[in-house]
Amino acid sequence: MCIRCRRQSICRQTGNEPRAGEAGAVTVVMLCLMLVVVLFALAMLHTIHTMQAADEEYQQETQLRLAAEGVTEQAAQLITAHPEQAEVCWGHKRTEIKTAGFCYPDNMAVQVTAVPRQDKLYLLGFARYKEAGARWERHRLVKGVLRKEGTSYVWLGWAP
Repeated sequence: MCIRCRRQSICRQTGNEPRAGEAGAVTVVMLCLMLVVVLFALAMLHTIHTMQAADEEYQQETQLRLAAEGVTEQAAQLITAHPEQAEVCWGHKRTEIKTAGFCYPDNMAVQVTAVPRQDKLYLLGFARYKEAGARWERHRLVKGVLRKEGTSYVWLGWAP
């Protein structure tokens, strides 16, 4: 191909012009390169989707843990402020403690159960999601420990 111009020295025939077979090879190479780029993009989309799913699961687990810890700490504060309410727990294996004041989502159930052992009162905080039609439920259980000292109770912290 020669471009017409005023200076004819620009359009000189050289021996570096591509042959007809090389043009087809370049097309095949570019198609393969495009396929690699598309596969890389699909891999990135899959990774992003997996990370979003993991992020949602982590958020749910954190919400469950915080709800269970919150209701357990609320029960511990109730018992340390009014130790006479804990005396009912000592005659039974397990006693559910009613707490109020926290606002939870409609699809979450929380409860606290007191379990007496020797001179300690274990508070089991339980939170779970109630999903309609789910084959399994996400839940979280935390344990807090109160020790009876005379007529009052002292918070010892979280039990493993």
